[in-house]
Amino acid sequence: MVSNPHSYQVAGYTLHAEELADVDLAEGGNSWVAVIGRAWPLSTGIIPMDSPSVADVLLQMLGEAEWVGRIDEALYDLGGRYAVLIYRAGVLTAYTDACGNRSVFYSLTTREVGSHFALVRRGLEDQALASVVGNDHREDLSWERTRSPYIEALLPNHRINMQDGTQFRFYPVRHNRASVLCSDERLELAARLWSEQLERIVGQVAPKVMSITAGFDSRTMLALAQPHMDSFETFTYTSDEAVNHSAPSTYWSKSGANDFGGVQQLRPFLPTGHLIIEVPADRTEDPAQEWAREHVNILARNADRSHNVRLLPRYIEEFPDPRTIHYRGNLFEIGRLHLRSPVGGRREAFDDLLRRLARGASLDEDSVIRSSVAAEARLGYSKVPADYDLTDIFYWEQRHGRWFAQVLNETDAAFDTVTPFNVRRMIDLFLAYSIQDRSRGFAQRELLYRAAPLLTFVGINGDPDLYRRFVSNGRPEQP
Repeated sequence: MVSNPHSYQVAGYTLHAEELADVDLAEGGNSWVAVIGRAWPLSTGIIPMDSPSVADVLLQMLGEAEWVGRIDEALYDLGGRYAVLIYRAGVLTAYTDACGNRSVFYSLTTREVGSHFALVRRGLEDQALASVVGNDHREDLSWERTRSPYIEALLPNHRINMQDGTQFRFYPVRHNRASVLCSDERLELAARLWSEQLERIVGQVAPKVMSITAGFDSRTMLALAQPHMDSFETFTYTSDEAVNHSAPSTYWSKSGANDFGGVQQLRPFLPTGHLIIEVPADRTEDPAQEWAREHVNILARNADRSHNVRLLPRYIEEFPDPRTIHYRGNLFEIGRLHLRSPVGGRREAFDDLLRRLARGASLDEDSVIRSSVAAEARLGYSKVPADYDLTDIFYWEQRHGRWFAQVLNETDAAFDTVTPFNVRRMIDLFLAYSIQDRSRGFAQRELLYRAAPLLTFVGINGDPDLYRRFVSNGRPEQP
């Protein structure tokens, strides 16, 4: 939620930004460009890495005949977490970052664009909300729609024209340019782009923290950050049952036990002061519940759906500087064919995914398939080239643009989150591999091994380490 806003008067609009948000604003004539959040040009892009103002470079592009295509291309190599607003010839256009980590909502009724649904909704005369249909996966299946008929969400790879309210797909609309690279070239480029962004993160005048779990994504981001570990504080959240070596009583505490055990094996690779954030498995004994009740209205305005609100007061206590940057790796899943089943071809696999999500959300499968036809037409699915899997596009744009963005909106109460995977060129490098290689996480495993081979020794997500798997189970053959 915006608090202590700084306001900027620009042609046609007033821009409000929270006092800690980076605002890069460039004006010229009756045009302007605003980049809100962290936006980092990479060495592969057309915006110079040393440019003091991304907004100023984009503003200069507005004077070119093919300015729209130039802006689209510039955003291909822009990392960070940000939104871009462009005002030209009386029309406001908005973009979000590669994976929609910076959520953007808009209303054609009021011509307002905002980072949070609640901010846009409060400008409406009719603030009524539709009842929620379905459950767990409703954000995935809502496409760009929200609970207000007057507000929509801007999806990744789209731009919104506020004059007519249309979302236009600008990516991916041509063949994956990483497909012409060999595997070594892809991996070397991915490592380089990741390193460039880590340099940006550690160069920020703010505390840096890294969450560590027993999972694959966490292990990879830890491996890639090894040269910079002295710049980070690290932490793991887990249940009190795991810390006390008690049998887990809930699914969440079982997951916490898995993380706690895995992280103990990773201790040699972590800073001495690695922090364990202990959360009671029994919610009724958790003092954070009272904190959540006291702040329920603010939390509801920040995010449409809670992920794990009990962690927020603990984050705020341990990392009290509101400028703190959280380095995270969740988006790797986009590169691993995460939701695709082996069913049929491209179209069959996509329909199978929609049916599985419908069942998970307690929605009628045939109705979901029918509604998807209209949504795909609105959102330009027919423009997606054949070398992109439709389940990838859906997972990229819906799960991360709608669900994961809300997780980050919630944790914004404690820190700003950045993942170096959040770049279209980086994503393309992973999506260029075959279905077989992607389903086994080949590119990610190779990055991990090349960056820190010793980190491949320790088991991932509860697997035994390599010694236990292939050398000895720890028991003598003779008693």
